[in-house]
This record gives sequence, C-alpha cells and structure tokens, in this order.
Amino acid sequence: CIAFNLTSDENVSSFAQSRLGSANVIGGFQAHFLWTLLTRLKQTNDQITHLAHHDALTALPNRILFYDRLNQAIVRARRGKESFAVLYLDLDGFKPVNDMFGHDVGDALLREAAQRIVACVRESDTVARMGGDEFTMIVNAVRNPNDYDRVVNAIVEAIARPFVLNGKHCSVRVSIGIALFPDNGQTAEQLVKISD
Repeated sequence: CIAFNLTSDENVSSFAQSRLGSANVIGGFQAHFLWTLLTRLKQTNDQITHLAHHDALTALPNRILFYDRLNQAIVRARRGKESFAVLYLDLDGFKPVNDMFGHDVGDALLREAAQRIVACVRESDTVARMGGDEFTMIVNAVRNPNDYDRVVNAIVEAIARPFVLNGKHCSVRVSIGIALFPDNGQTAEQLVKISD
C-alpha cells in the first residue's frame, strides 16, 4: 500500500502525471478514471472544509473559524506584545424588517450588511457571522483608539445607508461593542463576552 499526500491540486496533478500518465502503467482509461476520481475527491474535501468553517448565507467565517482566528490573534499579540480589538456587532431593527418583508428580504439584508462591513476593514482583519443578525470582528494591530474608531465609524455610516432589497426600501442601524486585548480580556471567551 502506498500513501500519497493529495492536499493540493498541484499534488493531485503531479501524482496523476507521474504515476498515471502512461498508458503502460495502468492503462489509459483506468488512469484517466482514477485521476478524475482523485480530483473530484479533493474538490469535495475542499468544499466540505469550506462549509464547516463558513456561514452558508454570507460566506463569512462562522463561529468555529472566528474562535480559531481569535485564539491565533491572542498568541500573536502575546508574542509580539501587541494589542487588537474584538468588535461585536448587532443590527438594530433587523427583526421588524424580517417580519414585515419576509425572510427573503431579511436574508438579502444580512448578505448586503456583511458586504458593507467587510468593505470597512483591512484584508488582515476578520469579519464573522455568529448567527442571526450578530457579527464579530478582529481588528489587528491596534496601537491607539483611532485604529478601531475609524473602523467603527465606517461601519456605522455604511449600515446607516438605506438598503434596497428585492425592490423594498429598509433601514437598520448597528450597535457595536468593543473589547481590547490585553486590557479587557486575556482569553477568547472573555473578549467576546465583554464586547457583547
């Protein structure tokens, strides 16, 4: 039995070319079939991994991936003696919009709000959906209050702009709680609880 590490498309392709590429090794049809099977298995594994760590509605990291990244941020901040901020966001007025216009509009509102929030942060920061109308963020490398005030103000302004969803006009606001590492908490659970 020979084990192969097929954790990337490059490895699958390399495996296929080196082991299966010759009709003399396995046979043209069987080699192609096996290569196709391995490629599909890799793609399915990638999809399952993505679904396990991302919110199905917004495609943002979910609670599991958020806590993983938060714990990594704590380790990095301790090592580098740095600070970062955890933000907890709640969409005020979401329930009336959802009740009045229906779940399709509510879902569209959550997707659009997620896009607006992501547009306010750096690529190195994390935005996650915790569930319902609640989002969390990790704002890395906070040296002074201006580093997270800018983000907070940008999000408040972005969410305050009216939403036009499936032909319906609606408005919501956002409440944002902030916790700083290490001043307000030393663990992921403390930081999330305090920001909430």
